[in-house]
Amino acid sequence: MIESCWFCKKNPELPSKAIDVPILKVIKRERLLPSTKEVLQNPNININKILADSAKKERVTYHSMELHVPRCSVCAEAHAKVRKVNIGCVAFAIVTVLAGCVALGLSQNNSDIGIALCGAFPFSGVIVLVVGIMANKRYLRSLGTLPESDHKKYSELLRLLGEGYTIITKKQLDATEHLSAIQNASNKK
Repeated sequence: MIESCWFCKKNPELPSKAIDVPILKVIKRERLLPSTKEVLQNPNININKILADSAKKERVTYHSMELHVPRCSVCAEAHAKVRKVNIGCVAFAIVTVLAGCVALGLSQNNSDIGIALCGAFPFSGVIVLVVGIMANKRYLRSLGTLPESDHKKYSELLRLLGEGYTIITKKQLDATEHLSAIQNASNKK
C-alpha cells in the first residue's frame, strides 16, 4: 500500500526517499546467576561475591527495527536543498568568526580597521545564519512541506515511542543486529 508523504500530505510516498528511523525496545531483562552446579563444585566460593558479580551480568531481550517515515521526491529534494543552505550558512558564520579573531589581532596593534572589522565579521556571520534559517523556513512553507526534523512527529513513531521504543543511531541498530546474529548462531549449536 502506498502512503501519502508525511511532510506534504499530498504526494504519494517514494519508498527510496523515506527517512528510516532506527528504534529499539527492551522486552525483558534477566539477571544471570551462576548455576547450582558451579556453586556446589567450588566449596571455597564466596556467595556475596557471586551475587555482587551477577548483579552486573544480565541478559537483555529486545526488539529493534527501522521505521520508514514516508516521503515523496519533492520533499526529499527540498530537504536536501535546505541542508545545503544550512551547511553553507554555518560555514560562512565560522569563517566570519575566524576573520573576526584575525581582526582582533590587528586591533591589538591599534589599527582602526582591525577594530572595525573585529565586530563586523562575526555580526555579518550571524546575520547570514539567521537570514538563511528564515529563508529555509519560508521556502519549505511555500512548498507546503514540513521540515525534515518533523519526521520525529510521525504518528506511527509517536505511537511506538509511547509503547516503550527509543530512537537509536544506525550504528547502534547495526550492533544489535550483529549481536542477534551471534546469539542465534550460538543457540543453534
